[in-house]
Amino acid sequence: PEIYARINLSVQERFGSGYALALYENCVRFRRVGTTGWITLERWRDLLGVEEGQYEQFKYLNRDVLKPAVREVNRYSDIRVKMETKR
Repeated sequence: PEIYARINLSVQERFGSGYALALYENCVRFRRVGTTGWITLERWRDLLGVEEGQYEQFKYLNRDVLKPAVREVNRYSDIRVKMETKR
């Protein structure tokens, strides 16, 4: 409850994508730290609510889920997200 109290509801209602909202909710907790640290791709899938079997290849997940969610969070919220990847 204390985490959700810090989430700006007026920002939440601007999101058109559930993936962007989930990204925002998960990243806003790290505002003071400045980074989420390295999180596995499978963990991100879980955090964003990507169903099992959807976007199995990274290129489709990146194109259809991750990049649009990052753009939407950066456009409509009070935080800035930059995605870094490593193989």
